Amino acid sequence: MPLLSILNNTFTWMEVTTVATIKDIANLAGVSISTVSRILNFDKTLNVTEETRKKVLAIAEEVNYVTIKE
Repeated sequence: MPLLSILNNTFTWMEVTTVATIKDIANLAGVSISTVSRILNFDKTLNVTEETRKKVLAIAEEVNYVTIKE
């Protein structure tokens, strides 16, 4: 979404980008935040259906989710 910025008496348009979170993915997939986290971290001890796993991974890809690791 474009946002008007006034800096040094100059008007400029900036693109504002929102970043998807695991909470967003959880809401879209209808699962808990911890389930999303465990799926995205490939937790082999998590007991979810393959359908749920694929749904979460597809949503994460669709919203361009990226992990931020320092």
